[in-house]
Amino acid sequence: MTDSYVPKLNDVVFMEGHGMVKYVVAVLYTKTKTADVRTTSGPIMLTRGVSWSKLHHLDGSQNAARIVREGTENS
Repeated sequence: MTDSYVPKLNDVVFMEGHGMVKYVVAVLYTKTKTADVRTTSGPIMLTRGVSWSKLHHLDGSQNAARIVREGTENS
């Protein structure tokens, strides 16, 4: 995860301080560098005005590492 991540509409992201809860970028505000995000499962919840610096996007290699780690921890 990098500090220079710029979210795109419909990116699946994780929000700092919220564990491994997945969110989808619903709205982007380029002037304020914030976004509105919504949960991807359970009751749909919208969180408004999240700073881009609090959002993290996993690339393919990071996602694969997470799956392996979670599979190993649950064995």
